[in-house]
Amino acid sequence: RPGFTLSLASGALGGYKRQYLLVTDCNSGADLFKHTGAGVTTLTRASGGSWQAAYGPTMQVYTLHSMAFYVANSPTNGEPTLMSIDFGTPGEVPTEWVQGVENMQILYGEELNDVALANNNTMVYVTADNVVNWGNVRAIRIALLIRSPDNIDGGEVQTTHSMLNQNITSESDRRLRRVFSITVAVRSRLS
Repeated sequence: RPGFTLSLASGALGGYKRQYLLVTDCNSGADLFKHTGAGVTTLTRASGGSWQAAYGPTMQVYTLHSMAFYVANSPTNGEPTLMSIDFGTPGEVPTEWVQGVENMQILYGEELNDVALANNNTMVYVTADNVVNWGNVRAIRIALLIRSPDNIDGGEVQTTHSMLNQNITSESDRRLRRVFSITVAVRSRLS
């Protein structure tokens, strides 16, 4: 087993400096680590351990890609917008996805135990700070409150919208609003 550095083909790492990588040959082991090297032809892991295997020419390198979604005012026009940051790109520049998104709520469907399953109560939907065991999360519910880009005829109105586990009251204005929601299964965790 080599030390902390593996040699690769010329330019194989491209822009993967300072990213989390998974190295495996699918037979003898796998290593998940943060690439700390500056080169594009060597993999360097932080000190504190050796590689799980003596990787050869059949090894594969995979990147761990992470994105964060949030609601913020658009830097281009000030409208509330669904934004994201891709932690795998240089500079981590925010990306605008959908304008008019005023609020986003997320709940996590967690299987609590075998008793819940026996009673056909397979999941309880909770906020992130109330998840007991992230390994038991089987689904995610997402709700977006979206407003119209333009004012409508009539007077100003303040409305309250039910979004998953809470009520959201809009500001008093002349825009239409609607809640859109979806429940998504976590693929690798369904039985």
